[in-house]
Amino acid sequence: MKGKTLEILLDAQKHLRSGDTTRGLEMLRTALENPQAAPVALGLLGTEHLRQGLTDAAVSELEQSVHSLPGNAVTQSNLAYALLLTGQDEQGLEHARKAVQLDPGRPKSRYVLGKILTRLGRLEEAKFHLRIAATDIPSARLLLEKLEPASQR
Repeated sequence: MKGKTLEILLDAQKHLRSGDTTRGLEMLRTALENPQAAPVALGLLGTEHLRQGLTDAAVSELEQSVHSLPGNAVTQSNLAYALLLTGQDEQGLEHARKAVQLDPGRPKSRYVLGKILTRLGRLEEAKFHLRIAATDIPSARLLLEKLEPASQR
């Protein structure tokens, strides 16, 4: 990605993180017009819409981003989470597994995979991933405690 394009995306992220979501979203929508920036901008838009609870929009944007950038573990994981929230567990499982495959050391991907596996009733596999995520993610630790009483740990 060229300098100006990267700069726009980084500025958009900065605005989103600082709470200036209106400006951040506006910048991302502008970035969508640039074919080089569009896949990344879609991923960022989807992530922001996920934070805002706009799961249908998030799924659509994240799917488009994953289609263009299938090797991005963060976007794969965010799509998996959005699919989980919309009840599309099997599709979410596919993307969560891909995210972990791409970046096995990313705790958030392990957590999402563990949540989906828990919902699908695959508890032993879920506990495996939640144990890995639990060192960094308190929610993973809490879910693991529900699945695994203290006597079993």
